[in-house]
Amino acid sequence: MILLDASIPRRYLSLVAEWGYPAELSSAHVQRDAPDPEIIALAGKLEAALLTVDLDFANILDYPRPNTAASSFSATSQRMKPKSMPHSK
Repeated sequence: MILLDASIPRRYLSLVAEWGYPAELSSAHVQRDAPDPEIIALAGKLEAALLTVDLDFANILDYPRPNTAASSFSATSQRMKPKSMPHSK
């Protein structure tokens, strides 16, 4: 599953779903202004990758890979690729 952080426009939820990925808004589970540790803990609990533009999550001192339960990737630094692209005719 992909968890969309509050920093991601809501319209991306339907786009991610169109691509065939299950996705949810973090704001469906916690307050929109929830602190980063709460967001990353939620992603871990849901076993979700976190889609965010919040570069705080890229700080490996605060969120080292071995100690972080969830995956996190920045929408500004990596492109999501759909499972399959619809063919236009």
